[in-house]
Amino acid sequence: MPELTREQKWARDAKGGTVLVSAAAGSGKTKVLIERVMSLITDKYIDEDGNLAQRGKKTCDVDRLLIVTFTRAAAAELRQRLSVELAKLIAKCPEDGDLRRQKMLLPKAEIGTMDSFCAGLVRKNFAAAQVAPDFRIITGAELTVLRADVLEELMDMHYAEGSERFMRLAELLSGAKNDNALYRAVDDVEHFADGFPDAEEKLREMAQMYDVNALPQNTPWGQTVIEYTKAFLDYAVRVCEYDIELLSGDERLCEKLGDAYELYHSGIKNALSAADGQGWDALHTALENIVFPAFNSVSRVKSDIKPMLQASRSIVSDTLKEKILPKFALSESDFVRDSQSLCEPVNTLCELAVEFRSRLDEAMSQRKVLGHSDVAHKAFGLLCERDGEKYVRTPIAKELSERYTQIMIDEFQDTNDVQNLIFCAVAKQDADEIGDGSNAFVVGDIKQSIYGFRRAVPALFLDRFVRYSRYAPENEVYPAKIVLDRNFRSRPEVTESVNFFFSHLMRSEIGSIEYDDDQKLVSGRRFPKADNMDTELHIASAEGAEGQAEYCARMIKKMLDEGFEVTDGDGMRPVRPEDICIMLRAVGKESGAVYADALKKLAVPVTIAEDKSLFAAQEVSVVLSLLRAIDNPTNSVSLVAALRSPIFGYDCDALAGLADRDRDDSVYKKLVSLAASGDNAAKGVIERLAVLRERAARMPVDRLIVSIYSETGFLSAVQAMTGGEARRDNLIAFSQFAKSFESSGSHGLTRFLRMVDRIIECGERSSMKGGLAQGCVTVSTIHATKGLEYPVCIIANAEKKFNDEWKKNNLQLHRRLGLGIKLRDSELGAKYPTLQRSAVVLANELDNTAEELRVLYVAMTRAVDKLIVLCSPDHREKMLSSAAGMIVDGEIAPFSVSISPSYAKWVCACAMLHADGAQLCGEAAAERRICPSDCRLKVVIEKEREPEEEITEQAQEVSDTEADCGDISEMSEMIAQRLHFRYPYEELCRAPSKVTASQVHPDSEISFAERPSFMTEGGLSATERGTALHRFMQYADFAAAAVSPGDELERLRAAGVLSETEAKAVDLEKVAKFFDGEVGRMIASAERVEREWRFTASLDADMRHHFPECEGDYPVVLEGECDCLLISGNKAQIIDYKTDRAFEGAQGLVRRYAPQLELYASAVKQILPVEITGLYIYSFDLSELISLF
Repeated sequence: MPELTREQKWARDAKGGTVLVSAAAGSGKTKVLIERVMSLITDKYIDEDGNLAQRGKKTCDVDRLLIVTFTRAAAAELRQRLSVELAKLIAKCPEDGDLRRQKMLLPKAEIGTMDSFCAGLVRKNFAAAQVAPDFRIITGAELTVLRADVLEELMDMHYAEGSERFMRLAELLSGAKNDNALYRAVDDVEHFADGFPDAEEKLREMAQMYDVNALPQNTPWGQTVIEYTKAFLDYAVRVCEYDIELLSGDERLCEKLGDAYELYHSGIKNALSAADGQGWDALHTALENIVFPAFNSVSRVKSDIKPMLQASRSIVSDTLKEKILPKFALSESDFVRDSQSLCEPVNTLCELAVEFRSRLDEAMSQRKVLGHSDVAHKAFGLLCERDGEKYVRTPIAKELSERYTQIMIDEFQDTNDVQNLIFCAVAKQDADEIGDGSNAFVVGDIKQSIYGFRRAVPALFLDRFVRYSRYAPENEVYPAKIVLDRNFRSRPEVTESVNFFFSHLMRSEIGSIEYDDDQKLVSGRRFPKADNMDTELHIASAEGAEGQAEYCARMIKKMLDEGFEVTDGDGMRPVRPEDICIMLRAVGKESGAVYADALKKLAVPVTIAEDKSLFAAQEVSVVLSLLRAIDNPTNSVSLVAALRSPIFGYDCDALAGLADRDRDDSVYKKLVSLAASGDNAAKGVIERLAVLRERAARMPVDRLIVSIYSETGFLSAVQAMTGGEARRDNLIAFSQFAKSFESSGSHGLTRFLRMVDRIIECGERSSMKGGLAQGCVTVSTIHATKGLEYPVCIIANAEKKFNDEWKKNNLQLHRRLGLGIKLRDSELGAKYPTLQRSAVVLANELDNTAEELRVLYVAMTRAVDKLIVLCSPDHREKMLSSAAGMIVDGEIAPFSVSISPSYAKWVCACAMLHADGAQLCGEAAAERRICPSDCRLKVVIEKEREPEEEITEQAQEVSDTEADCGDISEMSEMIAQRLHFRYPYEELCRAPSKVTASQVHPDSEISFAERPSFMTEGGLSATERGTALHRFMQYADFAAAAVSPGDELERLRAAGVLSETEAKAVDLEKVAKFFDGEVGRMIASAERVEREWRFTASLDADMRHHFPECEGDYPVVLEGECDCLLISGNKAQIIDYKTDRAFEGAQGLVRRYAPQLELYASAVKQILPVEITGLYIYSFDLSELISLF
């Protein structure tokens, strides 16, 4: 970096009080932090000529500083760079003992993350924090599972108690099939409250918001909707007045539509007046009374402005109908009624969240574990205490504040309320009440706050930015702010493009940030001259994700082939694949792979930065399969996966050979049989499994895994694969995960595998190493690129609408508005959105829009040389027309940004205001208005091919092919013969060659029952619960189950035959009745019991009437599986279990399933020399054995 700028020097030298530094993208804030720390710990520095110089005086030792960064990597980099700077000074001045002292103190300096600071504080004060001194921090998967377990215990207890309040809440929040939404609501509310300093107080506050009897306009929810409505009406007035001005320039249109537009305008103005204090219902009426101009009367009038008038009217009309009026669907009296109805369930929900929080704390205490958020709250409790409406410092906080000469916080825009108060508490204060402090140095950029999902509160940064005085060295006033606007990363072509876009988009009305001179980027680096660096907007005609990916790949391939040049130091060089990044809003399995596949087809190397679960990694999955096989060798799926891996090396032919042997046996039994017959490979597998099973019984899981790695050479094998380093890291991370499992007090392979299954079930995604391949184009999320830079950045899939899946959740939460849920209409039975919920959704939409703007800013500021935005909207004309509608009187209306949910619309609207956007305006039939800009913009609109063009092109290809073929008369005759050929046994081809016994019973009718008693059992459907019971009956030891069904169920669950959820779904009372009744006695007295007896037989002629499609005398195979076959001597009895509801009683089951059992009897008689003496249906629903004889 060149010499420090004036503002950077201010940031280094301003030490008279608390300082906020607003550091724009690429402004060199890390360099400033290094310079400031060095100026604090020494009075020496190296000048521009490389000589030792002196300035000011030393302030403190390095261990008297508290420096907090956002990531461990950033902290390590900061410590390393400080070490390098000190080493340079020591080399210049080896006799300076204080410099050497600072070098020695540096490893002890408190430079780390927020999490590490809080953890250290809590460990040092474990008694006061009321935690175990040896507590362990759990994250991600382990924490998710613990929360799920504690919540399940809590909900089970409340279901068992069955209080009316709880059951009403369950009825309100649960879905039609299960109560997952209720569980999720309690979890979400607790997690939401956890982001506030006093979580329980926040929960009480949210509940108390409903304990009112006010009209909507006097509540935060109603006021939010009214303010949004006023913003809409202000926008509508501007649009209408601008349209009236346009209309006045067309005499013929004005004559026809002038009065209609005046009525339209007065309707909007009346609604605006109603919004200013006339009441909720009055505003609703005024909104409904707005009359929009009709264009029927001018359908034959040709005018250049008519399309613009129609487009703008449609935007206002659609917004009113879709986004405004639905929020006024409930009247004032409806709102009061709903508030009263919601008061009890909201209180119950918040009380459950408080109880969940308490039980979670207890569970963590017992296990001696804490999550990062829990550690932060413990640290907060050590430093802050409540005094009425304010927070004051504790003695520990006062003591700590004397220790630190300065507190430096990086990425301050991503802090939350708890973190902010913690650092304010350890800052020097003039009083006990906690304020900003007088020795804090905070750095950040509110425009890059993109971690709302991590509970970041950008308003904390904005509040200080607004309150603090602008720093002036000649008249220092503290607290002060300093703006670093110089960008040392990007070319002027990039920085000016960013300025142009965001000066139109980022306004104070959307997210409270005004992109003014304080926020604009100024290029601070000299670049070598280069052509073709203008920012580009591409609108492709490609259809679907694949089409756009192919377009993008061709564009990249062209840049590589033509040697597009990028900056390299002071010169230029041809672009390489690793210089290019394709940025997507989200990279899932499909979206990232589509771009990767398109590039691979063109032989362009590519790597995807995906967020995957550690357990989804192929190499970890192999080890998991082996562990499952060790735990239960009869688990054929896991054993086959292990055999196929490099650990055992079985190929497909060997596995196919196994599959052909004794089809009814497990793979393990087949291997045992082969080993006994002298097969060395099978013998090796059996012997190794035996050794590993013996180890698993006495060895911790992590040591078992390490022994597998060392003895099989699996680590070396995966390292030789593509992405080998990342694969090796994943395997090591997996063994470390197992070690943490053992450290938590849990032991045993079976329990470990159950925990892994639970983590996978919870959908936890963490811990997998990135492992980006070198020398490749990168496909990445925008979030993953924060802090990085690429010579060429392509923001792709820009037409994709912002994610709004979250709106489907019944429960909605907002920092200011609390929670909102739907209510059930007692007459219709359907749920409807309350005003409270609508307001919370609206507030979250506005917050999300503000964050999406910041995400787009981060994406655009990653580019060094070239920025490209790519989109391929499904309906180009409609999208461009909508983008044009954002422009009112030569500028983008702030309100329109909030109703245009895609980057493409935002960028296209800005481009229409650019001097180079004429083509866009033409496509959108929009008025041409140009705003001044210091950048060039290249707009590329791919021509949409007409169907006629495609047909002509295809016809030309056919013509060319015919020309190459010459005389094709003989070929034509042969083709005609083949086309007219008819197979003589065509009817027989349509007849089935195989049928199954289960095909004969009719489809069951769909019926709806009241809330089932088993609805909390894992959310299983009726079919899944029946499958679980069938599985129990298939694998249970009947003798043991007859004595104790519960113990046998636990054995099957522990063995992994039944999952935790399936085990809970098995009704043990029904199982006990089965064994205690007549059928149990029949089984006990039988000489031979066959379960799940599979058969293949021929379909008898007298059975064909069950299959109308099998008419004729050709052979048909019959397949099936008997649940239970009892054989004594030469007599047999067939029992078929039925777990479905018997709505029509025993006779209904007989009518439905008798044909199926007749087919079973026919097959048994063919295969076994027995007489069928009994055909039975056993209904678990009726607990009854039904005879068909």
